[in-house]
Amino acid sequence: MTTRRPEPTIKEMTSRAIEILAKGKKGFILMVEGSQIDWANHANDAEESARQTLLFDQAVEVALEFAVKDQRTLVIVTADHETGGMAINGGSVNGEDLKIAWTSKGHTGATVPLYGYGPGAQRLSGFHENIDIPRTFAALLGVKPFPKEKSLMPAR
Repeated sequence: MTTRRPEPTIKEMTSRAIEILAKGKKGFILMVEGSQIDWANHANDAEESARQTLLFDQAVEVALEFAVKDQRTLVIVTADHETGGMAINGGSVNGEDLKIAWTSKGHTGATVPLYGYGPGAQRLSGFHENIDIPRTFAALLGVKPFPKEKSLMPAR
């Protein structure tokens, strides 16, 4: 996607998905990915990274508005990795004349934030291994037993 008109925005797609899924009686899980943030960072394009982040923020806003009204919805915002290692190395407080530097065009080992709102959000505060996130979801949903992880290493 280009994330430009005439395509729908990620906010519009999120809103429509929630509208459709909320009609069900059993609840739903919706994953919304702001993948163009990653693409912009692979290209070391700070302006597009900021634009894509702001577009994604609008989708998060829609989800949070639903969660506030619903009071049974958990909204989690995180990333599977950081890309580019962008750093702001100077500029004015109002954002003019920013000096942007990049360490990579690939994924980095930087810690990514995890934000939550709604029932169970406190169980996801702090730092977690990626595998802990679906385990926490399973526990919150009462899924038992949660599948054990399989080792990628051959047995000896």
